[in-house]
Amino acid sequence: MGTDEHEDEGRGYGRALLGAWLLIATSCTREAPSDAGGSSDDALAETEGSGADGEDEVGSSSDSGSEGSSSGGDSESSETETESETDTETETDTDTETDTETETETETETETDTGGPPFSCAGLLAYQDCDGPPDDIDLDPIHAIGIDCPGPADQTIQATAAELVAADWESWRICKRYGGYAGPNYDDRLWAANDDPWLSPDAEEVPANTSTTILALSTGPINQPPALGICHESSSQQFKGPTDNPDGGGLPEPLSPTHGSNQGMGGTPFEGCDGVNDCSDSLHDAWFNQGWNEPFDKLWLQLALEVPADVSGFIFDFAYFSSEYPDWYGTKYNDMFVVWSTSESYTGNVVFVNGAPLTVTSLEDAGAFQYKGGAPEFSGTGFGDFAGTGWYVGRGSVVPGEVVELTFFLADMGDFQRATVVLLDNFRWECGGCDPSEVDDCGIAPV
Repeated sequence: MGTDEHEDEGRGYGRALLGAWLLIATSCTREAPSDAGGSSDDALAETEGSGADGEDEVGSSSDSGSEGSSSGGDSESSETETESETDTETETDTDTETDTETETETETETETDTGGPPFSCAGLLAYQDCDGPPDDIDLDPIHAIGIDCPGPADQTIQATAAELVAADWESWRICKRYGGYAGPNYDDRLWAANDDPWLSPDAEEVPANTSTTILALSTGPINQPPALGICHESSSQQFKGPTDNPDGGGLPEPLSPTHGSNQGMGGTPFEGCDGVNDCSDSLHDAWFNQGWNEPFDKLWLQLALEVPADVSGFIFDFAYFSSEYPDWYGTKYNDMFVVWSTSESYTGNVVFVNGAPLTVTSLEDAGAFQYKGGAPEFSGTGFGDFAGTGWYVGRGSVVPGEVVELTFFLADMGDFQRATVVLLDNFRWECGGCDPSEVDDCGIAPV
């Protein structure tokens, strides 16, 4: 396909930029798919047997994956008494209402109670995730990665603020599995939640914070699941796009492509952070020198988390796929994934390879695309002719007791054609943490 694929055809720059901040409740409502035919994976066998990616593979894989969590909400109702009722009736009704409201409030508090002992690394045996059972999964995108689940304070990760910024509900999905290739994760699939513990370089075993679902983010529309949580693409990602998510306007706050190391002078990545700009210095070259600075179809997830007293790091699982490879390798059509941390220990991008943010070009240069055109692992994803990583663990540092702010950002670069997808799951605290000033300590590593 020629370069005219990346020109603005029929879309027009007059299209309104929809960048509404979605509250969690709104996101849940807009996400809910229709369950056409139930939640059984077997019911999808014929559907997955067709399309550009071929049938589900029954092969094996040594990769592992990641997961998320979820929750619901309660509501109260009140009634108004007419003036024609007697005083006795009014008093009786008022007492009844009071009792009912009190009972409802008590039930709500019980369901969402996060009291009890605070989170402690020493005492944590398992997280209490809220993905939900296979036939009734939670469709909240914040819950899907393991945040804000109801449960004891010492087994959950609570946010002081959490929002998915995506005006187009088709640009994200809650998936029990993405595609259909066989693997070691949930439901014996590759692109699904991984409930195995993670072993840190310091031999710290971190339990999983997931069970049945993952969160998929995309720069193109994701098909409505034909069955609950079964995310399957029967057509090529080459023809996905655009979405109704915003274009232009640079990076969302607080992301900054400017050098942040050496007190803003740059040149000493991960050291001397100025606390505002990118201390990894990984965004500067692509943004300023290469001129790859035109984002389209932007969406991002923002979290503010209070760090427990004995925690020094965090980890999460992710995978990256793009249909920009191989045709647009080394060009401005270089779709970008950034995870930005604002912490007392470090401010900047925490996912990078060879000093560059995660893009088609940087991943290819680093040899980080584990799967390429024709790989059976792409079955049911729409990426059969393109490229994707395996599952990775992202790792960052925090300071005990602080409030760390995280932004997971994904965008088409240079145009709105050809989709890129990121799978996210399994956010957890790491007690020992990592040292951003040490090479290959923080950052990303294969699962």
